[in-house]
Amino acid sequence: MLVGIIDCQPLHGYPRIQKLTRSEGFDKCFEKLLTPASERIGAKLKLATVHSLPYETASDFDAFLVTGSFSSAYENAPWIIDLSRFLIFLHEKARVPMIGICFGHQIIAQTFGGTVELNPSGAEIGLHSFALSSGWSQLLHEIDCDNLLQHGSICTLPYFHNDHVSSLPPNALSFGGNSVTPHQGFLIPRVALAFQGHPEFASDLPMYNALLQERSPIPQKPVSEQDINDNHEQIADIILLWIRAVSSD
Repeated sequence: MLVGIIDCQPLHGYPRIQKLTRSEGFDKCFEKLLTPASERIGAKLKLATVHSLPYETASDFDAFLVTGSFSSAYENAPWIIDLSRFLIFLHEKARVPMIGICFGHQIIAQTFGGTVELNPSGAEIGLHSFALSSGWSQLLHEIDCDNLLQHGSICTLPYFHNDHVSSLPPNALSFGGNSVTPHQGFLIPRVALAFQGHPEFASDLPMYNALLQERSPIPQKPVSEQDINDNHEQIADIILLWIRAVSSD
């Protein structure tokens, strides 16, 4: 099972973050998040940067994961327009499913008919929770698994976003929301799986703390291992189980 990681935030223009994290982008965060689950479930990860989208080899992949970004999905930057076209290509031509995290969640929603805008409730930063709604039950049905997070459970993840999905694409099923963000994730059955939160930052606290220090509009305390009591490991399992289930059709 081969998963392409489309890194939407190269860090070469952010020397302070690079120095603090020794990273060139967000791809290493996802390697840290997904590697333990991939060893159990059977998956390989391959970087596919947003500036070199693999149209010719797309069908060799079982899924693509779209990372976060400092940009907004509704900006008219050429790379964002190109990424949206690639997502349409994945769905209509290559028939390859996709996963979105934060910006990835938003660009997938917008590409397939949803709406993304600046969140009127303000930024959502730090560890936050929401109750999983009925759309989660459909996800569990797709992966044929009932021993993970259940409908009604509380899901907690790290967050760092100003924009949100204000309306979902047609056929998308919401995973629920909270008082700040109405759609914390969604499923387009057998097409897309998306989360507003950042499970990968719980696996890479140097990156998360660098972003809290350098990018937060309000001062934030550093997050320690002791602070992380969230569901990132379960989300990692769910991502790869979903890919395995839908790519085997």
